[in-house]
Amino acid sequence: MRYLVAFSLLLACDRKGTADWESDCAATCDTLYSADRCNIQSPGASNTELTVQCVDTCAALYGVEGDAGDYTPAERTPATEKVILENQAMAELWMDCIDQAVCEHLSDGYCAPVW
Repeated sequence: MRYLVAFSLLLACDRKGTADWESDCAATCDTLYSADRCNIQSPGASNTELTVQCVDTCAALYGVEGDAGDYTPAERTPATEKVILENQAMAELWMDCIDQAVCEHLSDGYCAPVW
């Protein structure tokens, strides 16, 4: 019985962690694409589509192990380079960068990727 209770608590904690992660992703993506925030535009996609893509990409990285390697989102990324977030560590750095950035810098290659 103790093991069942411990397992149930573990699952509850994981779900809370996932919900918090998804909330953080949604807040970050809202910062990027909401009309009352940075309102970043991308040709051929609505801000709603961009927000959904952003949240889906970010949320899928929860629990994906790995390190950030040489990913430094606070440094400008040239438009010719494509950045792909591969794990939770990279996504955390990306969210922190967007949280601290000035909107004008986001469309200039900082905090990549910005879809």
